[in-house]
Amino acid sequence: MTRQTFGKTWWGKAWIEALRHIDYSSRLPRGRSYANQGAVRQIEVGGGVVLARVQGRRKSPYRITIRLEPFSPDGKDGINRLIRENPTLAAELSLGRLPEALPAVMKERGLRLFPASWREISADCSCPDWANPCKHLAAVYLILAGEIDKDPFILFELRGIGRKELTEAAGFGEAASGENRFVPVNEAQVQTAEEVEFSLAGLVDRPSEIKSVFSLLSDSPLFYREENFKKLLIKAYKSVARAVDLETELPEDSLPHLQKAHIRCMYGQGGHPLFHAEAFYFPCDTTGFNIADKKAGYTIPVAENGALKMRRVRCPKWIGQNYCARV
Repeated sequence: MTRQTFGKTWWGKAWIEALRHIDYSSRLPRGRSYANQGAVRQIEVGGGVVLARVQGRRKSPYRITIRLEPFSPDGKDGINRLIRENPTLAAELSLGRLPEALPAVMKERGLRLFPASWREISADCSCPDWANPCKHLAAVYLILAGEIDKDPFILFELRGIGRKELTEAAGFGEAASGENRFVPVNEAQVQTAEEVEFSLAGLVDRPSEIKSVFSLLSDSPLFYREENFKKLLIKAYKSVARAVDLETELPEDSLPHLQKAHIRCMYGQGGHPLFHAEAFYFPCDTTGFNIADKKAGYTIPVAENGALKMRRVRCPKWIGQNYCARV
């Protein structure tokens, strides 16, 4: 059984440490084996609530609900004022990072981000164990550290302060309004670009720029835990650049770590690329879509008169053979 590390960022570690400080009965270790074994089958954070399902001894997973004590109205005002008055904190928050100095600064004003007592946590598990936290709840607390690693704003959301409110306090309200969102196809607006000469040559022989971009990426980003992701991505870039330079096709086994990656480039009428491209994606293991099946027909979004329409088309009409790659 692989032993996981729960909490890789300082804020994820701080979450675990805060729970350890209040775990006088040593209940958290009971959930470690469950967390390591993948018993936490589902975890969702939204609306200030953590919902999870944990597989126990029974056939159906146990249902978990976790809430933190929300900030009072005065507490919310104090945090917003604190961020507005401190440009350094605001800049860090605007980048999606939790300033390491923030908890101490909040403490000076009588505010607390991490729980200091089990009384600040309202948690429920559908299992018959009377203890709180039970081992199922303890497993979710540990797994939640990984979610907090990826998005430290979860800590504020669980306290009743949304991401938009924080970014507006930081002076980045316009950026907050541009968050990723899904819209119905019939409401999407598309603007096509003028015909321009397109070449992949610009992607080759730019080592300084590539090095600069990759310096922003850590070796082991939170979304990829298997191995050194940066090394794999650099290898993929070099393979693609080499193929472009030599005007050859990439063999299917050239990028083994990207075998399940599917990239779709969508074009509007007349073969012109969309000016503001919208991304349509789906898990590759949940559809029968096969890019190699040139005779099949598919219903896809097609740009028509500045809008998207669902149209039944045959593969060769919307995917140019020269621009297809199955990796």
